[in-house]
Amino acid sequence: MANLYQRRSSPSPLCPICKSHDETVEHLFLLCLWVEVIWFRGSLNLRINRTEITTWANWLLQIYDSAKGSKEVRNNLFSYIAFTCWHIWKSRCNFQFNQQQIHPRQVIMASSLSATTFNAVRVVHSISPMPRLSEPIDGGRWFPLSPDFVKINVDASWGPSDGQGFMGVVARDEDGMFLAAGRSGG
Repeated sequence: MANLYQRRSSPSPLCPICKSHDETVEHLFLLCLWVEVIWFRGSLNLRINRTEITTWANWLLQIYDSAKGSKEVRNNLFSYIAFTCWHIWKSRCNFQFNQQQIHPRQVIMASSLSATTFNAVRVVHSISPMPRLSEPIDGGRWFPLSPDFVKINVDASWGPSDGQGFMGVVARDEDGMFLAAGRSGG
């Protein structure tokens, strides 16, 4: 809103949610009171220090510099931040344009689910890309996963004569131990 106001495209620079501060990028994603709850209660458990926020880019650099661990850990961290920002933006727009109430818990859950799904798919594709059909498949051997990962196997079938389909899912932990299974269809 602050940028729109400067361009004379908005009657006010104020945040449409809190109505007490100009809605800058920093306010929208970090400083609005409802957003602080999301960062603190989410997986990162970040407490936003208002006095240290100068720009959005500087905040991201501080997070990057303080991140410990491998490249994969940093990628997961920034995936989570990106998805959190995306869901904050979606909630803000739904509030602004569709008059939908904001529920921080839903934003946290959606952000976590999006980041977890994205990171799991990214890791699977980087570790073992799908073989081409012309290549032999490795005899169905199971390969151990990285710690804290779950392997999901999915299979489906469809009967062209009756139009019915079935799907099955099996989940195993990093040691190959059965966790859960489910089926759907009929």
